[in-house]
Amino acid sequence: VKAVIGSHRAYYKLRVCQEAIWEAFRIFLDRVPNSEEYRAWVYTCQHENLCMDDLAHNFSSSQEHLDMVARVKQVEEAETEVEEIPSAEHEEGGEGESEEEVTKGKASSG
Repeated sequence: VKAVIGSHRAYYKLRVCQEAIWEAFRIFLDRVPNSEEYRAWVYTCQHENLCMDDLAHNFSSSQEHLDMVARVKQVEEAETEVEEIPSAEHEEGGEGESEEEVTKGKASSG
């Protein structure tokens, strides 16, 4: 009975580690791990008794994650700058006729 229970516990730990590592790569690094790094992380998870906080800390403080966050921040800042630039039609007076009205006026006068 002890051997069966031990086997179930080992299998449970393997499955939990596999899922946790897969999700950590997906969430913190936004990618699928290659086979070698996946096996290495699962092995570490199984044999070093890492808790979920340990995994989260390891992945979130990795250089790859920090670089990804910096890139995302740069893109968001660039998008914000573009949104703040007024469009050409607002700068040219904005209260005159709309483009549609101008087009209709040209068609009826021509």
